Amino acid sequence: MPKKRKQSQRQYKKQIFIACEGKKTEPNYLNGFKKLCDLDRAVNVKIVSHEHTSAKELVEDVLKFKETENDELWVVFDKDGYTKHHEAFCKAKDNGVNIAFSSICFEYWLLLHFEYTSSSFQKSKNVEHALKKHLPDYEKKWTEIFEKVSHLIQDAIIHAKRRKKEVGTANYDDCKIYKLNPYTNVDELLHAIENLRSE
Repeated sequence: MPKKRKQSQRQYKKQIFIACEGKKTEPNYLNGFKKLCDLDRAVNVKIVSHEHTSAKELVEDVLKFKETENDELWVVFDKDGYTKHHEAFCKAKDNGVNIAFSSICFEYWLLLHFEYTSSSFQKSKNVEHALKKHLPDYEKKWTEIFEKVSHLIQDAIIHAKRRKKEVGTANYDDCKIYKLNPYTNVDELLHAIENLRSE
């Protein structure tokens, strides 16, 4: 159960609440991107705390943070080490929760900053091995991860869009995207955050 939140002191025109599976890498990356966007004070992007044991519960957790109809909800998780993917995707779709999903792990999104690959990965450590060819000192708790890759964001976005086009996700059942490997749509979350500039 997430801790009860204090009422917002500021009335935002638009808010995005993001619940991340990872406790370090994903929040560090997204907070870095949020800072880069230099958002107006009238909008808010918040990485929320939660407790969960499955992707489905992660979706359930983030629903509790919605304050108004204008708020946008996102969950960030990957395939590796998670259960109930089908239920998570279907529940998210039914409740208007957006998913930034990576297969087999978030490191695939990070790898796309440096290179494009459509090769599937059996385990997350395989992706990490590929990433360390570009970032030899990489580890999951790296607080400076965004600073290390921020200059390559546009390359990652281009590569992610290329991968989605190749697998034809526009015609793919949303509840079965988790079967794809490799795959990521983290670029869509970045686009949503960046769009707050014009809200």
